[in-house]
Amino acid sequence: MMRLSVLNRHRRLGAPLSSNKFQRLFNLCLSVEFGILYLMEIVKRCQFVGEKAWQSKLIVNMNGITTKLNWMDKSYVGHVNDGQEVFAVMDGSVEMFYKREGKVCSGVLNARDIFYASEGAEYLVHPLGVARVLVIEHERGV
Repeated sequence: MMRLSVLNRHRRLGAPLSSNKFQRLFNLCLSVEFGILYLMEIVKRCQFVGEKAWQSKLIVNMNGITTKLNWMDKSYVGHVNDGQEVFAVMDGSVEMFYKREGKVCSGVLNARDIFYASEGAEYLVHPLGVARVLVIEHERGV
């Protein structure tokens, strides 16, 4: 079995690792096994900072289901969901405003809390300061 990681290859060659180069190698690993290339990535939530509210980093698109890390410091436009969606707060806190039986309700989500919205759900996300949220949805999501 042949297994090759970029970091181990770099070490074998005796090349010195600069801090930036090591960080890139640590976050992105390639592995070859039986001639198949595998890609793995470590995403550190606190290292992702958007230039504008709701900027996202696409982590993966699995057959049309996307997983993105969103950075936010401003509310997102309230909308009716066009598909199922999962929000997992990674860092910070958000207040979710949603309608239940015609009444506006809200709940605060902190790091490691999860919110699920079905198709047709109406809601608004309001960060309480800076927050990072993992969003899993169909790629055509709003």
